[in-house]
Amino acid sequence: MSNEDAPEPSAPEKIARVVLPDPEEPESDEEPQEAFIDEERDFLAELPDDTEDLELVHLRIGTLAPLRLPRFAAHLKKLCLRQNFISRLDPEIFHTLTGLQELDLYDNKVKHLDDALDMLAELSVLDLSFNLIKSVPEALQHLPSLQTVYFVQNRISRISNLQSCAALRSLELGGNRIRKIENLDALVNLEELWLGKNKITKLENLSTLKKLRILSLQSNRITKLENLAELDSLEELYLSHNGVERMEGLEENTKLTTLDLGNNFIPEIENISHLSNLEELWISGNKIPTLHALDSQLKNISSLRTLYLEGNPCQTNDMAGYRRKIILALPQLTQIDATPRMSSKAKAKGISAGSFLDLKAELSKKEGDFARDKAAGKSTYVVGGVKRPDKKPTVWARQNKGVTGRAIRDTELEAISKPTLESARAALERKAKIYDKLKKGQTGGLSDKQYDALLVDFDSKTMDRYESDSDDIDESLVDDPVVEYEDEFGRLRTARRSEVPRNLAPAAKEDDHDSDEDLVIRNPVGHFPVYRPSAERVAQIEKDHAEENNPLGVHYDASGENRAKGAGFYQFSGDEETRKAQMEELKAAREETQKSRVESGAVDALPGQAEGMRDADSVSGSRSRAMEKRKREIEERRKLLDAKRRKVGVGGPSSAPQPSAHETALPDPFAALEGSSKKSKAKAADSAADTFLAQLEQDFLSGKRK
Repeated sequence: MSNEDAPEPSAPEKIARVVLPDPEEPESDEEPQEAFIDEERDFLAELPDDTEDLELVHLRIGTLAPLRLPRFAAHLKKLCLRQNFISRLDPEIFHTLTGLQELDLYDNKVKHLDDALDMLAELSVLDLSFNLIKSVPEALQHLPSLQTVYFVQNRISRISNLQSCAALRSLELGGNRIRKIENLDALVNLEELWLGKNKITKLENLSTLKKLRILSLQSNRITKLENLAELDSLEELYLSHNGVERMEGLEENTKLTTLDLGNNFIPEIENISHLSNLEELWISGNKIPTLHALDSQLKNISSLRTLYLEGNPCQTNDMAGYRRKIILALPQLTQIDATPRMSSKAKAKGISAGSFLDLKAELSKKEGDFARDKAAGKSTYVVGGVKRPDKKPTVWARQNKGVTGRAIRDTELEAISKPTLESARAALERKAKIYDKLKKGQTGGLSDKQYDALLVDFDSKTMDRYESDSDDIDESLVDDPVVEYEDEFGRLRTARRSEVPRNLAPAAKEDDHDSDEDLVIRNPVGHFPVYRPSAERVAQIEKDHAEENNPLGVHYDASGENRAKGAGFYQFSGDEETRKAQMEELKAAREETQKSRVESGAVDALPGQAEGMRDADSVSGSRSRAMEKRKREIEERRKLLDAKRRKVGVGGPSSAPQPSAHETALPDPFAALEGSSKKSKAKAADSAADTFLAQLEQDFLSGKRK
């Protein structure tokens, strides 16, 4: 056991702090267990009886009997029993501590107080945070001097039993299960009310708290600022992490110095221009889109020093200019979000905001070094002399290999990129000279065609404020304007006229090319236009919708068929008789089509097809018809040759010379020609027959040319 006595001040005050050495913690994650204390032994025997302030922290004790507290009753004013395992307060012990002013039972296992505190008439501070209490104890009615009460992180669901606590100045009930603000009428002297992290949905029943200075309702379910007009002494209002949708209801709270409305759903800064004493405004994490309201709502509040706006669209959408705009609008600010703003003198001297943090860290380091040197008996600073350098170089004198390596690589890259940059700069200079010559009317060494293509008259442009993405203007854009057209689905499109299908291109206007001087070249549309279908498209959509809800009696609707785009389907009826009639109509149409094709010469009429209908094998018979035609031509040519032979020969056919034995052995050239069309039955012919056949073919071709 160790006990430390604080040094005695001018007024006699005895303080004792007792902390048991922690035993070795088990390796498992089990909850610490209550320590065993011998009740026969006086646990605080070494402490004097006149101790006024007793702290018994983290002793893991579960009962107060071994502490022998009654022997300190005459002088004990403050008793701290934090972080123990106390579950019950023994009335026999606390009834003797009538002079107790502060009782701290933070982080224990207390569930009920019963009548243990009934005799503590002088008790002014009571801390029962982080226990297992389910309701405000009735014992508070017997504590007339009570001024500060802490019931943080318990299981309290209702505010009650405070009727006799008229002297109460601070009440903290955060981290409980409270749903309604009630039963506070008797607390006429209350100055601080902390109700954060509960389930409260409405601001109500606060009109009697005339002296209330601080109201904290963070992390609740409040959606509207209301019923605050009676709190004319209110200085600090904390309502972050709620569902507030508008800044309102603060007309009478002119003494407000701190207003926290962060992480709500507020879309605009409004109704706070009259808060002339406001020093801190927290509205981060809301839905504020712009900074326009700063000038009208906050500019005239000269006392405003801190403004939190981060997490709003006005900050996330303008990260670069957000802070600068706030400084220009509100020069009286000293802190924007979490970053302090530099003064004008520091800015004039070139001191950055981060320099103050570096200086503070360096001073703290120097103070620590000086304290250690002084404790070790070293003389760091010599009056009138020069400090000797340390033998071992300090961290500031060491070279960083990484920084040195990066510097070398940067030098190498600069040596490589320098020629490229110089060549690019020279090319740009040459280009600038050419443009200067062109602008003055000189050719610059260019042909007339190049001159007309490159010269741009910058002085006559009608849209000087438009910044083009390129240096030159494509002249083809003049002849290919941007037009709007309606595609096959009824959607409105925008494209160049050359890109629009011909059947969808709109009619050209007469004055499209009359105003070349006023031609404005714009970038392509970066968004889709609003879909406005035509009347025909609307009718088609209504028809399709009606067919979905009331399907037709046929399996296909040919009314919307576009035959120009490909094959279609015929809509046959479900009735058998009607379907036969449709088949007859199709057959007649087919015959009529075939007849017109034959008459126009598109196909040859076949024997036996007077009506123009081809046989099923008409395609395969086209080849045989070509062969028959060629045979007829060869037969006619053969007859002509025979006639020539008879004419050349002596007398008639009887006087014709008789063929020799060799001639009679020659094969028939026509039979050879017919057999050559079938590769599978082709055979080599005699040389004489080949010669005769070649001559016959040559004569035939010559006749066709004539």
